Amino acid sequence: MLDSWGKVQDSRINARLVIAGTGNSEYLAEIKARASRPEIIQSVHCEFRFLPLEELIALYQACDIVVYPYKAITTSGALMTGITQGKPIIATRLPAFSEALRDGENAILVDYGDTHTMAEKIVSLVNSPASRALYGTAVRRLSLGESAWRDIAVKTLACYRSLEPASVSHSAALAAQ
Repeated sequence: MLDSWGKVQDSRINARLVIAGTGNSEYLAEIKARASRPEIIQSVHCEFRFLPLEELIALYQACDIVVYPYKAITTSGALMTGITQGKPIIATRLPAFSEALRDGENAILVDYGDTHTMAEKIVSLVNSPASRALYGTAVRRLSLGESAWRDIAVKTLACYRSLEPASVSHSAALAAQ
């Protein structure tokens, strides 16, 4: 993200990047060091701490775009928060994101490590309030109500049921010992 942000700043748009949340202290120190590069230091704000829900929601509401530049992830509460806030989303093309997001329909998906395309897509959305509005409206349409939780429950139950024979035979083998 920070490599992409350098390219965003080269385009001379007036934008700020906020990186928020917690994580491994070594990783956060690396991010802070990379965010301190002279060409981007004035436009990057790091907020490395747990954010109470009210602050987190206020931060999302203040954003024009949310970006999820993950290399790998299995689930993302942050993504669900971005969706519920109806913000235009740029995310890396990962299975966890591709389950909910459709590139060019309700989000923009970019391959991890493609800093040029990431920067290009950020600049494009920053420069186009109309596109931001369209993506925000489209992502808001994602079903996150009661039926979405029902779908999640059905998928979770199916996953557990697919494991039952292995669990039962393993339990039986342990009991026999």
